[in-house]
Amino acid sequence: MSYTLVLRTAEFDRAVVAAGYSSVDDFAGRVGLPVEEVGVVRGGGEPSTEFIAEALVALAPVTFANLFEIVDRPL
Repeated sequence: MSYTLVLRTAEFDRAVVAAGYSSVDDFAGRVGLPVEEVGVVRGGGEPSTEFIAEALVALAPVTFANLFEIVDRPL
């Protein structure tokens, strides 16, 4: 069995607004992530370690469990 992480998009979007960012693009630009990468992750792509770290720092006190879910990855 193989697993991966996916973003809990609705929770992420709420956390972005609660942290004072005007949009997801604003979040991406201000934390130094490519807007395209954020879009891929929001669309179900696997987040990079940089994405995970930036999101957790920028959106604190939101936790890892609030933002991400571990799911089965088809082999």
